Amino acid sequence: MPDKKKNNPYWFTVEGETEQLYLDRLKHLINTADAATHTVTIEKKVEQRPIKYAKTVTVIGKAKREITHWFDYESSDPDHVTKFKNILSEIKESNGLGKMLKYHPGYSNLTFEL
Repeated sequence: MPDKKKNNPYWFTVEGETEQLYLDRLKHLINTADAATHTVTIEKKVEQRPIKYAKTVTVIGKAKREITHWFDYESSDPDHVTKFKNILSEIKESNGLGKMLKYHPGYSNLTFEL
């Protein structure tokens, strides 16, 4: 009987379904690879606003939960720039909620959709 592999959990908030599908595929590839030394659990939620998700997270234990928010810089259009800056601001605000979590920005470029 093969040794049981340790499981590593990862948490993401993403902008849409494409990112969710990518993460599902990545999880499958890792967990079925013979050479993998660990398995992974990937929890993901479509959420445009990191602060909204951060307020719902309950962390049990002493270890910080690390969450990555995938988003992109769509263009230099003022609306897109404002959205990008607001997301960065919300990530920073999420880290200051006093919860045991650490939000990270994760950049997803426009070609990701292709």
